[in-house]
Amino acid sequence: MTTQQSLSNSPVRTPDSNQTLILQGRWLKVARIGWLVLATSAVALFVLGVPLRYQELISPCLGETCPANQLTPEAIAQLPAIGITLSGYATLMISFSTILLVVFGTVGLLIFWLRSNEWIALSSSLWLITFGATLWEGEVRAVAATYPELQLPVAFLILLGGTILLHLFFFIFPNGRFVPEWTRRLWLITVLIFTFVTIADLRPGREALYEEFVPLWMLMFLVSIGTQIYRYRSVSGPNERQQTKWVISALFITFLGLSSLFLVWVLLPNNRDLGFEGALAEIIPGVIGTFSFSVIPLGISFSILRYRLWDIDIIIRRTVQYGVITAVLLLVYFGSVTLLQSALTGVTDSQSPIVIVISTLLIAALFNPLRRRVQNFIDRRFFRRKYDAAQILAQFAQTAQDEVDMENLSAVLISVVEESLKPETVTLWLKRRVS
Repeated sequence: MTTQQSLSNSPVRTPDSNQTLILQGRWLKVARIGWLVLATSAVALFVLGVPLRYQELISPCLGETCPANQLTPEAIAQLPAIGITLSGYATLMISFSTILLVVFGTVGLLIFWLRSNEWIALSSSLWLITFGATLWEGEVRAVAATYPELQLPVAFLILLGGTILLHLFFFIFPNGRFVPEWTRRLWLITVLIFTFVTIADLRPGREALYEEFVPLWMLMFLVSIGTQIYRYRSVSGPNERQQTKWVISALFITFLGLSSLFLVWVLLPNNRDLGFEGALAEIIPGVIGTFSFSVIPLGISFSILRYRLWDIDIIIRRTVQYGVITAVLLLVYFGSVTLLQSALTGVTDSQSPIVIVISTLLIAALFNPLRRRVQNFIDRRFFRRKYDAAQILAQFAQTAQDEVDMENLSAVLISVVEESLKPETVTLWLKRRVS
């Protein structure tokens, strides 16, 4: 990562905000013990909740308020139409939560095993495990509903993974330090507010207050993202910027995945006619959400552990390029289907499958030209230096094919290296053939 600084019995502050905060001595022992207690508790509560959650999901929802993903009798009656049983539905929904816990937990445990002496690695690994155990909340909520004496531990676990450690991660990433310094006080205030709200929600007869503070949660999340932008632009060094790119790229991919639900539920007004209701209305978000959120721990692991092995700039370019291409092609596809179907319906009073064929052929014809245009635009706009270097090398390749004079070719080669790589000095050595 970056330059490391030791921490014996208390944090030592230095003017260099790029130094990674290291734990040593009794602070390291206390942190590791606390990590083990909290991580083990999170996994234990999740495992305890799996059979309880299963019994919950195979029971019909008969009241006005029901646990998340529990089906009504009408929705249960539709299950055979999609080729699934009620027990299969319950198993599928639990598998989504289990996959998240396995992915988040494995990455968190790996980070803890390799870098537990670094504060950012220790806190982020604990966040990954608690967040993975409580993201869908169904299993741990089932534990709280069955065992009232465990309501406080469950509520604290959800608060820890979904608010305290989540905001902490984005405030201190990538070196474990609060930058700017005032974000430390802001984070502590947030922790106190949401701790009070969580405890107040547990009191009998009190209505849920947490929903009223969701805007505050969103505001704090945006502030933490804003501090990451500030650090990237004004504080972080080259290595830390690469780490930040990995995390932001993972968040962007997750955002794209979750945004696809908007396409299904909003841009397709006839989603009920297509069968996206009942059990499918629970399964589809589960599938998309599970695989979208699974990208986050992978990005964090690459960032903290092995970020030097991959060129994140290439991945960002490909993600942006194909994200834009996909969005444009989807709009063209659905737009062409809608317009052509409307035109044919006005003429023949019926819908035709030819529209789907024509739209598919149109997409196939547009893909390569659109890809080239989008790639050139993104390279010119966001990766100008690499774009210019690529253009210079392409021109040199063309020149090398036509130039036969070695001195002229050597001069062009030196010019290309200076212009594309911008080194301090350039020396060209040519080996003479001995006849």
